[in-house]
Amino acid sequence: MHMTQSAMSGTLARLREHFDDQLLVQVGRSMQLTPRAESLIQPVREIILKVDSTLGVRPDFDPPTANRHFVIIASDYVSNVLLAEVLRRISLVAPGLSFDVRPTNNAMAQDLDQGRVDFLVTPAHLTLADHPQAILFEDTYHVIACAQHPELVDGLSLGKV
Repeated sequence: MHMTQSAMSGTLARLREHFDDQLLVQVGRSMQLTPRAESLIQPVREIILKVDSTLGVRPDFDPPTANRHFVIIASDYVSNVLLAEVLRRISLVAPGLSFDVRPTNNAMAQDLDQGRVDFLVTPAHLTLADHPQAILFEDTYHVIACAQHPELVDGLSLGKV
């Protein structure tokens, strides 16, 4: 928070007065949020992200001369099929841009919400409704199998997978 303990105490006192709630209470040897404080987490997080994105956007972004680092979460498949070539092309026209491609994980939506990740490349069924999104590519699957295989006598269906 980049604040001294006394400055944080003063800030907490002002917040308690404003919300007419303790916000943080001691339970045993730890501190816990009150229900009112819990209800403020998401709205405050959204405000902070909006401020960060507003301040972080530079209208004069010029890829060939920009120096920025981006964090992307994508599956191995997307990294190989899409990102490898995209990042290769970007490096040719924007050498000052760097990228950290991380694997998908259970906390990826939270990482995006909290600004620890710039882009999330994921299948449509895992998209987050609150975030801007676009279809980058579509893919199909094909099965190659021996027609005489005993498991395929009645055909192939998703139910057999």
